[in-house]
Amino acid sequence: MESVMPQFDGHESVTGSGDRYKALYHMLLDAIPSSVLVFGPQLQIVSANRNFLEKSRRRLENTLGRRLEDVFPEIILEQIDIEAQIRQVFQENHPLPGQRLSYRAPGIPLRIYYYRVLPYTIGQTVENVILLMEDVTEQTRLSQEVHRAENHLASVISSASDMVVSTDAKGRIVSWNPAAEKITGMPLAKVRHQRFWSLCKPQHRLRVEKIWSDVLAGHSPPISEWEIAASTAAPIRLSWVCSPLRDEGGRANGVVALGRDLTEQRRLELQLIQSQKLAALGVMAGGIAHQVRNPLA
Repeated sequence: MESVMPQFDGHESVTGSGDRYKALYHMLLDAIPSSVLVFGPQLQIVSANRNFLEKSRRRLENTLGRRLEDVFPEIILEQIDIEAQIRQVFQENHPLPGQRLSYRAPGIPLRIYYYRVLPYTIGQTVENVILLMEDVTEQTRLSQEVHRAENHLASVISSASDMVVSTDAKGRIVSWNPAAEKITGMPLAKVRHQRFWSLCKPQHRLRVEKIWSDVLAGHSPPISEWEIAASTAAPIRLSWVCSPLRDEGGRANGVVALGRDLTEQRRLELQLIQSQKLAALGVMAGGIAHQVRNPLA
């Protein structure tokens, strides 16, 4: 392409190879989903794509040849000195790092843009400078929503009283919530990357490994019980529910296990059994006393 190509006005007829190049240039420029402005050495606009014209509600004929202050809202020019950045690129022949710009016009919701300033060079000479602006408002909003959802989920998991453990497809521990640390007395740093079943009692390991394989294969194993190691006490018995972790393609690439400590439940069950035994013993003792009193009477 010739160095003057950015100066085309987009209205020439396609008659020769030069016109074909012009048409191709404008077709490619308009296909870019971001807003593009091309500036000449006098900082006048020599080319603008359809995205910019539509978003700024301008026409090509009243945009070409204009300067920044003619096409950009004053509030934007006050926030960032785009003109100085364009001059810098003309002088130094180096693109500037991408930056973000927030813009709110009266009656219009906040918009967020990501922009870059790039040189267009022929040999070692900067013929034009390109301002590339992309509206990232929606991506930013979605990113914030995802961030809030992740924080909420992390808060729920951190606040859970049950063990929440996740592993990769090979059973290596990836996450280990505060309840897991409290129940077992072992921090995440100690168990990370260990295979989950290596923490179980030896007689349970093969069964737990089989459960992991079934979960990854798409089967839903029933609630199971097995014991897991603890740092300061005998192994702790827990009730476990396991589910697959899936990637964006829906493939199982890990397992999340929810374990409920049965220690207190077993203690209460023993207390209940003991109470039932004492109650039955009381009833039996009352019956014996009644039977003894009758002959005596």
